[in-house]
Amino acid sequence: MEDKKKALGPIEAARKYGWPLDRPKICELVINFTCNARCLFCYNPNFEPEWSEGELSLKEIARSLAKGREEGAWFADILGGEVTLRKDLPEIGRIARKLGYKAVQITTNGLLLADYDYAKRLVDAGINVFRMSLHASREDLSDRITGVPGGFRKTVKALENIVKLDCRAGINNVIIPLNYKYLPELPALVTGQLGIDAYLFISPHYLGAMKTNGNIYKIQYRDYVPYLRKALQYFEKNGIVLESACLSNFVPCVLPEYANLMAEWKYQKRDDLLFVPNNEPMKVYEMKESQRMKVPRCAECAYSDMCMGFEREYYNYFGGDEFVPLKEIRKDFPLKTCYSSD
Repeated sequence: MEDKKKALGPIEAARKYGWPLDRPKICELVINFTCNARCLFCYNPNFEPEWSEGELSLKEIARSLAKGREEGAWFADILGGEVTLRKDLPEIGRIARKLGYKAVQITTNGLLLADYDYAKRLVDAGINVFRMSLHASREDLSDRITGVPGGFRKTVKALENIVKLDCRAGINNVIIPLNYKYLPELPALVTGQLGIDAYLFISPHYLGAMKTNGNIYKIQYRDYVPYLRKALQYFEKNGIVLESACLSNFVPCVLPEYANLMAEWKYQKRDDLLFVPNNEPMKVYEMKESQRMKVPRCAECAYSDMCMGFEREYYNYFGGDEFVPLKEIRKDFPLKTCYSSD
């Protein structure tokens, strides 16, 4: 029997591609808004008519990537919509690598990457990091969330293809009322069966479809944190060192023992560029800070000087009772990462 291919780990990937093991300087590009899924929680502006048209042309993409390199970015993050719907995606990968990006990542639902030949074409073009949306470990539930019958099997197949092609693979999981109780099952599939150690557990942003569906799919930190904690304990019990911060849209007071796993919650002096159709270039942390707020007692928290606060839209749904000041900054953590993304 043929031995199962082992997933490429972060240290091996860093050696293979020459990545520094510290916070990457990133250039983010939203290249389109169209998508072949209809995820219930999606915060892509595809769901908002005033944002739904347009994409970055190949010339705009090349110019944006060049600007990112001028500012020291070595990590290109290609976002959508669904990026694989762009016929010129291989060319985008080639442009990024020619400009000197060591890491070229696409964030995708993975549906088209279930075709091994297509996945290989992207890898051959220089794309070497693949983040795929996987929102449940159960087929029926995953397909319901994404609105794509058979989508779960295609995404899992796509992850297997990327592992075979010896590139970095990871998943993005958005937490909503339909899937939070099954969070502890996810690592057994993604890490246990596929050998993948790169995750992003995302607390939902109330934009796009979630702005419309928020009253149906809203969820408080306090409801799902116990299940998320069990998922993270899987990595502890199995001695797994995660690639980088794996919690997005969190603040330390809601899960203090894993504050070191939280991404994009701190004020940053060194910002990243974001290029979006129909808009001037944006700064990522500046944009995130503009969307956040604090309640008066946040000033009593040990993290107050470094924390940007929680999202204003979250407060509009739930208020601020959950955000209780912490007396001290935690220094010891049960889970480690290879490098910090903050």
